[in-house]
Amino acid sequence: MQFSKLAIATLGSSFITLNWSITPEIFKPSFISSNLDGAAWAGTCVAGVDCPPPPVQFVPGQTIRVEISNLTDTLVYVEKVQGEPPLDVIPGQLLIFTTGGNSINNLSLLLWDNRGSILTLRPVKVNNTTLKVEVRAGVQAPGDRSVYLRDDGRILIL
Repeated sequence: MQFSKLAIATLGSSFITLNWSITPEIFKPSFISSNLDGAAWAGTCVAGVDCPPPPVQFVPGQTIRVEISNLTDTLVYVEKVQGEPPLDVIPGQLLIFTTGGNSINNLSLLLWDNRGSILTLRPVKVNNTTLKVEVRAGVQAPGDRSVYLRDDGRILIL
């Protein structure tokens, strides 16, 4: 296997480096790096083994069933930013509600626990109309605190 390196200059001293893996039967990037602030690292992966999951996305405007699963050992509060009072989700409980359609284009949910602990939120697309948000104890501050269902169908964890 041969490797070659290509450096592309951009905006002064910033650069992007591409390493290419070249064999007779395959030509693909094996590694991408950058020294630009906030740039992501990317590499090749084997589907079904070590590739990251695809982003969670739904059809814009469709009705979505939202499930909040509290997998922590503390009480978690869920608040819709539209002004409703927070809902309690006890450890092991699954909170279910429906949103979307023409009445709500964007939906924001705030989540926190009763001790102020770090939380990790993991969105899972159960099927084409169900979003499950797994709430777990986090390890890295500041943690996740909100789920944003955008009007373009994308799900953001902030």
